[in-house]
Amino acid sequence: FINCQPSPVVMAVSVESGITNYSELDGQRICPGSTGSSTTTIFQSLADGLGIEPDWRPASGPDSLDAFSDRQNVGIGKSCSGNYDSLIVQMNASHPTDILSMTDEELNILIDAFPMMSEWVIPAGSYDFVDHDVTTVSFYASAVSSTAMDQQTGYEIFKALNEGAGREYINSAVPALENEDFIANTLADTEIPLHAGTVQYMVEKGIEVPESMIPPEYVPVSSDS
Repeated sequence: FINCQPSPVVMAVSVESGITNYSELDGQRICPGSTGSSTTTIFQSLADGLGIEPDWRPASGPDSLDAFSDRQNVGIGKSCSGNYDSLIVQMNASHPTDILSMTDEELNILIDAFPMMSEWVIPAGSYDFVDHDVTTVSFYASAVSSTAMDQQTGYEIFKALNEGAGREYINSAVPALENEDFIANTLADTEIPLHAGTVQYMVEKGIEVPESMIPPEYVPVSSDS
């Protein structure tokens, strides 16, 4: 288990729709995300908690963008890589777009349903067409492995993610990850045990790992082995 980057979940809507809050999605044709995705589940759960019934049209990113551009739906739900997402920029290039902000009630509905999520604020100006802070929920983009992966392999993978040529490649391929601390992000969620190799790497670096995150298969490795 590794947490890489916060992934805020947002609902972007057309300005011409007049929609300014989540309750006004009732009866509207809208894409909550890709079919079967966590984003779709999140927005459907929010709608259930609010007692509203949007006309959900799950679709892939390109298909949902085409439908938005053709005014067949009024918005798209999206989990983002940090505070910025290219699909939302493409939506605005088609016609003016805004991003809805959640109320305390809406945040509580989702955090109660999905305790691994937390409140997140996308600052005004993150998109040049959104002039207000966007309050929403976020989860971590994560990598999960089976305990069948041996400790040494897990150690080598986690080490490559955090230092040397491996981290340089990640930063080059996904610049948004450059300032992310994978170790701190991983330790932020203490409900899921780490892979034994991840624990080995953290212990080697002198990082204290909560006992609840150390799996039973972890075997301490001496520094001179």
